[in-house]
Amino acid sequence: MSSLCQDICQIAFTSKLVTLFIIYPGARLNCYDSIFEIREKGEQDVEAYLSETDYRKLIVPYEESMENVEKRIIVLGKNYEETYGCEAVHHIQKRIKSKASIEGKLIRKNVEVSPENARDTLRDIAGIRVICYDTNVIYEIAESLKRQDDMEFIREKDYIARPKANGYRSYHLIVAVPFYLLETKEYYPVEIQFRTMAMDMWASLEHRSCYKKSEQEKKRWQEQFREYAALLDQMERDITRA
Repeated sequence: MSSLCQDICQIAFTSKLVTLFIIYPGARLNCYDSIFEIREKGEQDVEAYLSETDYRKLIVPYEESMENVEKRIIVLGKNYEETYGCEAVHHIQKRIKSKASIEGKLIRKNVEVSPENARDTLRDIAGIRVICYDTNVIYEIAESLKRQDDMEFIREKDYIARPKANGYRSYHLIVAVPFYLLETKEYYPVEIQFRTMAMDMWASLEHRSCYKKSEQEKKRWQEQFREYAALLDQMERDITRA
């Protein structure tokens, strides 16, 4: 910032955010987590933080819904084993988005940060990753979940049948789970990612190898990982047929 701008800036401090108002038509400079961005006059302003109390209150029903879905998957996995005589689910991972992650995603969407907007805008506050032994298990359990009529089916993306350009394979499913209160019932979304062990290994290594790399390094690794994805896919097909 020039010395002239420094001379004419009025600095307004809040407990968590410093905003620099530049006396210049059409623009304002915000400082948030050391990132500066110019906003045109008239563009929507966004509040940057949830209180800890609001965050805890927000995530309670998501935590309950996530546990609900996990129990259903465990039951289906055991039933699969009893029916077909082979193991179904290797392990399950789960997570609730952190306060900072929720805030950041709302800000990127240029939406005011509030519990109400988080509920209305985000579908991945609660997430479960189910690591299965093969793709037959994935489709069987996913279809069984979709048939459970007390849940609402929201969206699915089959990156196993149609992998992403970089080779990523997984099956994504979002369901809305009923959360019962004294006098009412509300639905909360839970995102489920189904992967085989090979898919999960590929995704973990790809993220580690390509994250925060130069564009040249990233391009080289991406080309290699597309080849690895094809090899792992063929390996899984061969094992499944054996």
